[in-house]
Amino acid sequence: MKIIKSFMLLLTILVSIYSCSKYPKPKKEKVTTLDYHELNGPVKSLVYREFYLVPQENGPAQKVYPYGYSKDTYNEAGYIIEMLSYDCNDSLSRQHTYRYDDRNKTVEATIIDPEGVSRTLYFYDENAYLVQLKNYKEDGSLDFNTLYKNDSLGREVESKHYDADSILERRTITVYDDKGRMIKSEDYDFDNKLVNSVYYTYDDPSHTMDRVSTSELRRVKSISMMNMGM
Repeated sequence: MKIIKSFMLLLTILVSIYSCSKYPKPKKEKVTTLDYHELNGPVKSLVYREFYLVPQENGPAQKVYPYGYSKDTYNEAGYIIEMLSYDCNDSLSRQHTYRYDDRNKTVEATIIDPEGVSRTLYFYDENAYLVQLKNYKEDGSLDFNTLYKNDSLGREVESKHYDADSILERRTITVYDDKGRMIKSEDYDFDNKLVNSVYYTYDDPSHTMDRVSTSELRRVKSISMMNMGM
């Protein structure tokens, strides 16, 4: 069965330079891309370029750029409209473009890369909550369809992912605590079998999150710590 890569940008799509996610899902919070990257003023474009310093015997350390770079372009409202990714040889490797409605909700995202062209359409309910995402292949045929169920606060509580033939491939359930923080996420396969679960715990004073993921065999798969900035 197909497994969807989960990823990319916010605006509401949150974009990360080296994200492996191919099909973006908009972020529900009202935050622009500029806000997310803590940029001030009418920024029109931004270039991300990572480098490391190589010490030299004589003279200053030399900058080495091993990863390529990304250039983002924003509209007047502060939302990203184009992201160009370049490899370490300065060749364009991927292009993302985004289109928004009058509420600044993402309605279309297009990706052009060596694999071809894919187009994702986003659909919202009367409360502006995301309820459906459809992805189309280069020839215009449907690739997959995802339906979202939200609670009264607009938080995603369930998603169902279907393939091009409308066959259910995966279902995800998300649970929150009384403070609105995610505490559990469970993935079920097409047979309604639990295949992965992630549990979150929080340390209130530091707002630190523990993330524990278990695989289909119920063994601990990964534990990570991150600052949630709450």
